[in-house]
Amino acid sequence: MRGDIAQVESSPVTIVGPERPLRIALFGAGRAARFHLDALDLIGGVEVAGVCSRSGTTAGALVTDRPGALATSDAGDLIDPDRIDAAFVAVSYDQSAPLAARLLDAGIAVLLEKPAAPTAAAADALADVAAQTGTLAVVGMNRRYYSLVAAALGAVRQRGPIRGVVVEGHEPVDQLRRSGISGDLLRRYFILDSIHYVDLLRLAGGDVAEVTSVVGSVRVPEGDHISASVRFTNGAVGSYVAHWNSAAPQVLRLYGEEATAHVRLTKPETGIVELAGDRRIALETDWADQVAKPGVYLQDTAFLQAVADGRPPALPASSLRDHVATLRLAEEVLARGR
Repeated sequence: MRGDIAQVESSPVTIVGPERPLRIALFGAGRAARFHLDALDLIGGVEVAGVCSRSGTTAGALVTDRPGALATSDAGDLIDPDRIDAAFVAVSYDQSAPLAARLLDAGIAVLLEKPAAPTAAAADALADVAAQTGTLAVVGMNRRYYSLVAAALGAVRQRGPIRGVVVEGHEPVDQLRRSGISGDLLRRYFILDSIHYVDLLRLAGGDVAEVTSVVGSVRVPEGDHISASVRFTNGAVGSYVAHWNSAAPQVLRLYGEEATAHVRLTKPETGIVELAGDRRIALETDWADQVAKPGVYLQDTAFLQAVADGRPPALPASSLRDHVATLRLAEEVLARGR
């Protein structure tokens, strides 16, 4: 902490491991895959070996400036441990788990975009595959790696345990519809995207002992106005609040011992820590969150270094088993609200 600025500082990373660069494949060629490619371009010691997309055309566009990288529509062309060392899976939510299972069976380390599967039960089955094969698998929960989130957690915990957590996970429904999201994707959006904010509740508060919730449904039958209260096993309490289409930003609030932190998770991302005695500390965004999708660079470097080291990454990484707990909490919030 410097003066009145709290910051988590990182430096450009070169993956240290084998003599040759780590060979990476991306499955999917949408926005999430592009965010990973942007991050990979900033990481030393890695090379993109190939990209797979449904048609192969979008994959081709992503490897144009990457000599030797394969563009394909056949995942089997890249599911080969002699060709790649690790994979980023950023395909549609219903295809993610089956594809990841094939990669894990082949002994290829995987980072899956959230959610790893449509349900907690399906994600648990995938975690069994990872355990049986002994292959590294993590889930891309990039908000865990926001430098502002890390700085806020560190500043509050410096003064004692976190006693309360509030996460506001509002979603802009009308904006989503205008962007083309509708039908089953919109109906499942709580699991497909709001899972980020449920996950932050667990990251800050810990294991969950009890949940109560109230769910209102206006535009989405599953619920688009949600208020949930959580008691954590360590005695802390938390709240998850979502009022879709309210134009409110997504926010994380932490309450500790004579310290409170507030992080705005929506652009422009900002943060502040308030201490006893009316002292305020500004949270400063790390360079990596300014040049790449926030959280993605630090998340991807942690995953890739773990691949090189042959060991699971440390927190805040989300393993498949950890992700199952987040999915179960999300399902419980909806179920108990009905």
